[in-house]
Amino acid sequence: MTIQEFETRQAPNSDLAARELADKIKQAAKNIRESSLRMRDTVKVLHESGAIQELASAVHTAAIASKDTVHEVSMAASELRESGIIRETASAIEGTTMAARNTAETLKEASNEVKQSMPNTLSTLEQASAKIKELSSGSKQSR
Repeated sequence: MTIQEFETRQAPNSDLAARELADKIKQAAKNIRESSLRMRDTVKVLHESGAIQELASAVHTAAIASKDTVHEVSMAASELRESGIIRETASAIEGTTMAARNTAETLKEASNEVKQSMPNTLSTLEQASAKIKELSSGSKQSR
């Protein structure tokens, strides 16, 4: 909207609109002035109390500690890599995994063999039981 369109639309109340606009600008200026004074007072109190220096010192200490920690972790990782521990550990894990797979496969095969031989085993046990009963009853009769 252009200024001319605004003036045309606001013509009957243009004085009122201009006064309202001027009041809003004055209020904004007053708010800026008050905020600036509060900010200046706050910064002054923070400076005088030593809080700004304390905060800067704490951030400095944290930055140095962080740098030192990263350096230590980097050195430890390099030492592990150079010593071969990481490679050996990965190899041991791989070997363990392969052994576990082989064991599982062996157990699976053994389980299948047991399932397949179970009917024969039961039949053999039944026959043996019958023979024992037969022999046992025959020995009782001969007494």
